[in-house]
Amino acid sequence: MSPITIDLFDPDTLVFDDEPDLFVRVDTVPVVFTVRGIRYFTPRFKLVGVNIAMLRTESEFRAALLKATTHESNLLLESIQSKANATHQANEHQVLLAVLMFDIDAAEAAMDRLEHKLRAGLTVVSPVGDST
Repeated sequence: MSPITIDLFDPDTLVFDDEPDLFVRVDTVPVVFTVRGIRYFTPRFKLVGVNIAMLRTESEFRAALLKATTHESNLLLESIQSKANATHQANEHQVLLAVLMFDIDAAEAAMDRLEHKLRAGLTVVSPVGDST
């Protein structure tokens, strides 16, 4: 799994969806990034080998954005899968993974296991001497 070097939960993600002009003007050639846009897009585009300074047109920007968001989605899915498979005990990541995979039956089953674990007050403990 690739290391995640950016904050996938950056609050600016939602702001960009609602107010893209706060980040980039795509109605000009070359496209113009605001300071906030440079700070937000540079590390994301760098992860997929795109130099933000080389983007000139809206179509180039959109292609880079699609490449970056696809990569981020894959990293997030890998992280969730890793945490879901880390234990045989019920955990929230198993529910989330099932929802992301659109498997309602698996999501309900994972939720039932998780609710049972919570009702029973079960916790996972490390064996004596295990420092993990």
